[in-house]
Amino acid sequence: MVFLGYFLFSCNLLSSRKVLNQDLFLKQMKIIVRATNIELTEPLKEYINMRIEPLSKFLGKMDLEGAVEAQVEVGRMTHHHHKGDVFRAEVNLHLPKKSLRAESETYDARVAIDNVRDTLAREIKEYKERISEMA
Repeated sequence: MVFLGYFLFSCNLLSSRKVLNQDLFLKQMKIIVRATNIELTEPLKEYINMRIEPLSKFLGKMDLEGAVEAQVEVGRMTHHHHKGDVFRAEVNLHLPKKSLRAESETYDARVAIDNVRDTLAREIKEYKERISEMA
């Protein structure tokens, strides 16, 4: 009975290691964050990583070598405007043989980040479809 418990425990460890390795394998996209005219706070960095990092699931086999890099720039367009499209987010996603770009200008930095993420997800899907048609 004790042996069986040890076996189940060791199987759980092995399966959790496998899942952890898969998660680490999928999350190799390098994210570089820059801020312009605003302070890059830790919550904003975490939000950017939380929204941009899941794009790596769309990349699949393209990111096997860890060659995918996302350059994110978030900023305030001007100091004197207080209303309207004041915040800007821009992402340049460098793939092994292609670069994708998205940008958004809105009233809130987080909304701009969400818009850029949605645009990039759509562009990645279209790029993968073009690659599959060529193959």
